[in-house]
Amino acid sequence: PNALTVLTWPEASLLKEKKGFFAEGLFITCFLAAFVLAYITETNFRLSQKSGEAEQLKKRYDLAVQSTNGALWEFNNITGESYWAPQIFHMLGLPEDTKVDLQLLKKLTYPDDYGLYEEARLKHLKTREPYSIEFRMLHQSGDIIWINLNAHSEFAVDGTITRSVGLLENITVMKQAQLNLLESEQRFKDVIELAGEFVFEITQSGTWAFLSDRFEDITGHSRHDALGESIFRLLPEQQYQTDTIALARKHFLEEAAFHNIEIGLLHKDGDHLWLSFSAVPLYNTNGTWIGFREAAKDITGQKLHEKELNTVRDELERKVLALENSSRRLEEIATNKAQLAIELK
Repeated sequence: PNALTVLTWPEASLLKEKKGFFAEGLFITCFLAAFVLAYITETNFRLSQKSGEAEQLKKRYDLAVQSTNGALWEFNNITGESYWAPQIFHMLGLPEDTKVDLQLLKKLTYPDDYGLYEEARLKHLKTREPYSIEFRMLHQSGDIIWINLNAHSEFAVDGTITRSVGLLENITVMKQAQLNLLESEQRFKDVIELAGEFVFEITQSGTWAFLSDRFEDITGHSRHDALGESIFRLLPEQQYQTDTIALARKHFLEEAAFHNIEIGLLHKDGDHLWLSFSAVPLYNTNGTWIGFREAAKDITGQKLHEKELNTVRDELERKVLALENSSRRLEEIATNKAQLAIELK
């Protein structure tokens, strides 16, 4: 359209009307000049548009990188050039003018974790898929930091990497929180093990939702098989109508905590177990009651000991009663004998 606009100049039209070789040549020259000028103008306009679009894309990319808390890195295998964002140097305590190469990366990687990086890189060469790994690196202060590496590469026809690009993110705080949580969970498990208890969760319908490892040691039943099953399947028939079960059901229906309710269960081999149950109601994030979290302590030994003591006590009471009866009979015999002696006199 710009070229057509140029050709509408009055001068161009007048030249067209003139006769002669010179006029025709001049007209063609003006036409070509107008076309070239229009092409240059249009090209500059489009390049300006492309430059603006590229600038917008760069801004969007920078914002996206910032939102990930990651720092950009790039390595060109063809030219040997590398780029690390300033954040990476700060992350590792290095001056920003530090020369970056693969040897530096290997030197800064925690020795025990370099194999993880190599394994991921070799897999990447085979699959050509983006990869993400977590490993430790060495800060210049001597501290160990945890890094999350995300990377992807461009490949040549022969399968070699021509360029790699990705993000590095310092996840030390997150990792430390995870380690603290694991340590806390382990302490909790140790306490439960030492207390001879197993921990579990049951749903509103009374089915097992979670069972600790100790459950198998105490009951002989498989955790995997028990999950989703009703807790009442392990109750002996004679337990269903007891006051203890009625009390447990009452707490359950009222969503109320309870402590040290003694209930009998069946071991997998058929033996009778006695467990002491304590529970607190369990709610989801919306505050809706979803069941109970409980701890059960094996008190079978205690109950057997109590039974033995009760048996001994009953036997002693029986013997005392027998002695008392014998004593009364002896007294009666003595009294009768004395009276008989008086009568004989």
